[in-house]
Amino acid sequence: MSSLVPKLAGDGGHNTPHPVRFTKTQLERARARGVELGRLNGSITQGKSNLFGMLGEEIVAEFLGAQFENRKPQLYEYDLILPDGSTADVKTKKTTSQLEPRSHYTATVWNGNTTQRCDRYIFVRICSNLDLGKAWICGQLPKEMFYAKSVFYKKGQHDAENNYTVHSDCHNIRIDELEPLTAPNPWD
Repeated sequence: MSSLVPKLAGDGGHNTPHPVRFTKTQLERARARGVELGRLNGSITQGKSNLFGMLGEEIVAEFLGAQFENRKPQLYEYDLILPDGSTADVKTKKTTSQLEPRSHYTATVWNGNTTQRCDRYIFVRICSNLDLGKAWICGQLPKEMFYAKSVFYKKGQHDAENNYTVHSDCHNIRIDELEPLTAPNPWD
């Protein structure tokens, strides 16, 4: 079997990441929640990236006015209850870059998460230099649409467009193929 996979489809999607600044308060809440969570079963980073995952949730919750799901076992199915009552799982990547993610960069769902009972995925990138307070809400897709449009990568396969070899089986989609995430209108 070849370690190369087909190039991700890029048919001119128009989504672009939305830049956000996170606060020290959000960072501290995320840090505390990450420590409380501990290591999740199947964690690729053995819990070392909990802070970034929780910070992504903090950013999206504030942006949308969403509520955290803190009850087990629902906690493992989705992260947020959105204002319309639907559910979302926030997928966060940390990056050393201080620049807006490029349109061909990918949003990823680990293959072990395919059975989550969420209505949609929301994708966030956070600059690993936390003192800068930089993050980007990259977009979102309903769960079924994500799996219909994404490309499956096996561990060890190489994404030539992003010069990245995947560390674990996953599903990827280009950021420009996501739908934008818009904050609710406070006047509605």
